[in-house]
Amino acid sequence: MSFLRTIPAALTAALLASPAALAETVTLTLLNGDTIQGELIPEESTDDVKVLMHPQLGRLEVSQDALKPVEKPPAWKTTISAGINAGNKDGDGTFSANINGSSNYRADRDKLKLEASLNYSKNNDKGKAKESLGNAGLSSVVIQKI
Repeated sequence: MSFLRTIPAALTAALLASPAALAETVTLTLLNGDTIQGELIPEESTDDVKVLMHPQLGRLEVSQDALKPVEKPPAWKTTISAGINAGNKDGDGTFSANINGSSNYRADRDKLKLEASLNYSKNNDKGKAKESLGNAGLSSVVIQKI
């Protein structure tokens, strides 16, 4: 019977302890670069004021005007690379070139990826007809809604 009496006490203790376990620790960066860490109190915070519980300073209200704006990463990221390789020895010439590019767009739940590449090779052996070893291209487009 004593076991059944301890169940309500254990449930009560778990419910009282749960808000502390769910508290979100945040780091706010002020305009001058200083940072403040504490547990965010979302019930008391608004768009204009963030309310924190700091371990040493206690309850703090920080105006949004005093905070450094959060920088959003750029929506587009693009890379381009290219290479050329050529050689000529004893009248035998080789030439190859490639170019690769990719561009990624990400905003909210949308994602777009564009990729393309082009490769070219040519061989010119002494005493033989000029030979094109290969031309190759590749492109892809990926669109996702996350």
